[in-house]
Amino acid sequence: RRLFLGADGRTLYALAHPLRFTDDGRRVAGEYCLQVFDLEARKLKSSIPLGYDVLDAVVDEARGRVITLDRHARALDIRSLAEGSRLDRIAVGGEADPTFSSELFMLAISPGGRQIYVLQIGLQARLFVVDAWSGASGAVPLGGEIYVRDAAVSPDGGTLYLLALG
Repeated sequence: RRLFLGADGRTLYALAHPLRFTDDGRRVAGEYCLQVFDLEARKLKSSIPLGYDVLDAVVDEARGRVITLDRHARALDIRSLAEGSRLDRIAVGGEADPTFSSELFMLAISPGGRQIYVLQIGLQARLFVVDAWSGASGAVPLGGEIYVRDAAVSPDGGTLYLLALG
């Protein structure tokens, strides 16, 4: 679903959602994971479990963390890149916010890892800017219906680029 190339150019991170039958064999389920590939050896190095409710993820390799957006908790989970354990949780939006939809979201991260951008897509399209160090966040309306396909942050962190339809 999402790919992230490591700074060394030899590591590839892939957000994956492998499916398997449950132990009773009656249904198919799958926990999201971050697969870590060694491109030189052409092999899977590890698979880090992230949970069942992941909407999107970004890798902050320099700080050894992966940031996931939890579908039901309306929160960013800051996780260890080594084993996936949750280090912190930061609320996004608000519990009483009726326009907070859990269906269409995308994450981006500034080069320094301090700002995390949470893009809400739909009729009430908004951009949440979250300070990963303090937990403070604010919403910026994007105006109209916008369907973001991808996002990137400039190297200096001053510009967020959106590839959008609509």
